[in-house]
Amino acid sequence: MAEILAHIGAGRCGSTSIQTALTESRDILAGLDLTYPVAEGDINQNALLSLVEDKSYRIPEKVMQAVDDMREAARGASRLVLSSEGFLHLGPTRFLELVREIAPQVTRADVIAFVRAPHDHYLSLMQQRLRRYASIIPPERFVRPNVPALGRWKAASGEGSFTLRPFDPARLEGGDVVADFGGWLCRQTGQPVALPSCQLNSSMTAEQAIVLQRLRRTARGVCDGQIHAVSQALVAFFNQLNAQARVGNRLRLSEPALSAIVRANRENMDALDAEFPDLGLAVPDVPDVPEIDLADAPWTEDGGIEHVLERHDAALVAHLAALVPELAPQIGDSIGPAQTAAVDHLLETTAISEQTLITIIARYWRKRDRAPAIRALRRSRKKKAGAGRTPALP
Repeated sequence: MAEILAHIGAGRCGSTSIQTALTESRDILAGLDLTYPVAEGDINQNALLSLVEDKSYRIPEKVMQAVDDMREAARGASRLVLSSEGFLHLGPTRFLELVREIAPQVTRADVIAFVRAPHDHYLSLMQQRLRRYASIIPPERFVRPNVPALGRWKAASGEGSFTLRPFDPARLEGGDVVADFGGWLCRQTGQPVALPSCQLNSSMTAEQAIVLQRLRRTARGVCDGQIHAVSQALVAFFNQLNAQARVGNRLRLSEPALSAIVRANRENMDALDAEFPDLGLAVPDVPDVPEIDLADAPWTEDGGIEHVLERHDAALVAHLAALVPELAPQIGDSIGPAQTAAVDHLLETTAISEQTLITIIARYWRKRDRAPAIRALRRSRKKKAGAGRTPALP
């Protein structure tokens, strides 16, 4: 017999961070009589969801092996910790059916979910979307009706409990979703559960999101709907830059875009407040701007993400694009003035040291098979450094 402690989403609310922290803490959790059953190489229980897909008879062998691994890990456990974004919309009935695939006798299920305000969710999801697609979702079409699914979980809590938390750093314990989830585990188990801090899926800046979309639109062999090595390498490059110093403006919605999203989700947010009055999810007031004719909305012209953002630096966009091999054909056997200017600009406008910046660029270009360009970049920097030295007096 097993008690279940389940994290069920929602998407873009720190799930990967929670799952990574749980995976890294399996030994510590085991000492507290908590089992987090994952297959080799996995960080969650997503493989279970494949058992209820419409074409389940085509389940890959590796998925069945993952389920077998989870079943073996859960054998004899008295308390299981589970996590998957897909559990939210799966619903409590089908969820328990799946859990019984690895733990036949469930005595209790305590569940937690996180939700975020629609405008905040939109910006997070568009960053993720641009890793797979060249287009954004128009703000007025971004509607996330999670209330029915959340209501079903709340109604089905029975002998267990259902907790809904706002994914808002100002409201999370320690300002961190992993710490907040760890606090929930402490309260549910009565034991001190210390999970390691783990912040993944870091945010891009406005300028970086614009460059990523340009790459998705122009790079050859990059198909919509697919994560590609070209875009993954660029995202990693931006993450490494931002780990040193944020390069560009924070992502913020323009007033027309914010207005369109809030208006589109007003009914859902009212329903959420009615169902969960203590949630207190912070949603900004609709800006005092006229409700625009959506046919004339700036983002309808070409679907560029820059049209939904409050501000961006066009010069920085050009400099960042000059460092992307697929957008800058000069990056080959050598480099051009645009690449030199881009490096100079980043050194002048950020706190990143020259050695660190060149190392990050070289790491990125090496992934894109531009070794000659790396050598040319380093030669140009040495030449520039030499030209700046004051000649010795006779």
